[in-house]
Amino acid sequence: VHVDQWRGNRTLSWRSKTDDIGRFTWSEAPADKIKFGMYKGGYMGISDYELVARPEEYQIVMYPPLVISGSVVDDLTDEPIKEFTATKGIRWENSPIHWQSPGLYDYDAKFTNGKYEFVIEYSYPGYLIRIDAKGYLPVKSRVFNSKEGLVTYNFRLKKGTGQSGIVHLPSGSPAANAEIYIVTPQRHFDFEN
Repeated sequence: VHVDQWRGNRTLSWRSKTDDIGRFTWSEAPADKIKFGMYKGGYMGISDYELVARPEEYQIVMYPPLVISGSVVDDLTDEPIKEFTATKGIRWENSPIHWQSPGLYDYDAKFTNGKYEFVIEYSYPGYLIRIDAKGYLPVKSRVFNSKEGLVTYNFRLKKGTGQSGIVHLPSGSPAANAEIYIVTPQRHFDFEN
């Protein structure tokens, strides 16, 4: 158990472990709201949990990890997709989906033989999974709640391609070896000259 924020800042440093019956006490806590984080291996972490000092005990429930797994098959043939990438996305309240940056931590992963699994131990308002495979249109899941536990979600991919086009120079000739960037509200692009 540790202090996350107090009065909107990370100015307090307090940390403790629960005892054998899961209890913790902070006798010198400030009187106003404090946001705490709580973590235990094998359980969903809790963050931004608001508590106010009081004589009565709080009852805080830690849930098992969210485990999302399933199959990824061709929509017409039912054959497993041999190779694909699964990417985690976070659904914040009242904002667009934030797809995690590829290659960082375990936010996206390469899978084979039509099976995938993610074990998620950090609580957010909602999670999604997006599947990308060469020669198929990308597809995304429904929103998963952090408290759902074990979830099976199967994907059916339709053949197709994403956006395509031809880049031209001002003269009208094709721009060979041009670099293409995807720009989203969460991922901007800066360039010079």
